[in-house]
Amino acid sequence: MIDVRAATPQDIPAFGRLIAEALDHYDMPVPDNAQIARSLAAQLPEVEMLLAFEGDELRGFASFAVLFPGLGLDPQFYMKDLYTAAAARGRGVARALMRELARRAKERGCVRIDWTTDRDNLQAQAVYEALGAAILDEKIYYRLDAEAIADLAKEAPRRPLS
Repeated sequence: MIDVRAATPQDIPAFGRLIAEALDHYDMPVPDNAQIARSLAAQLPEVEMLLAFEGDELRGFASFAVLFPGLGLDPQFYMKDLYTAAAARGRGVARALMRELARRAKERGCVRIDWTTDRDNLQAQAVYEALGAAILDEKIYYRLDAEAIADLAKEAPRRPLS
């Protein structure tokens, strides 16, 4: 059975190992354990993160935020990441995380949950579609990277239109 709950500071060692696995899975640089632990400790008070356990073993995580407004004046959830440990794929971890996310969204009056996945991540797409999620072709996904953020932040303020 998969149990899902909010991440706590006591989870940081196991969570850090799963983050390292996720980074490696996506061919991203993997910082050392101490750096991952510091980052998680800094983020836990600010970011909502769910952890999925099978017995005592951490099997997956999801991070999300409440956005306002969603449709009309109703809030929505945005799921930033969902990851299932390689050793636990196909055992209902992603479904359990999404079920808990949906439960929390409903409790908060959210009208939708949005997220993205890579176009070539067919396994994740199959999971999401099996949950009843729809692909939105009418949306375009934008990103400012660290350099673009720095450039935009230092840009001279614009004069208001009059």
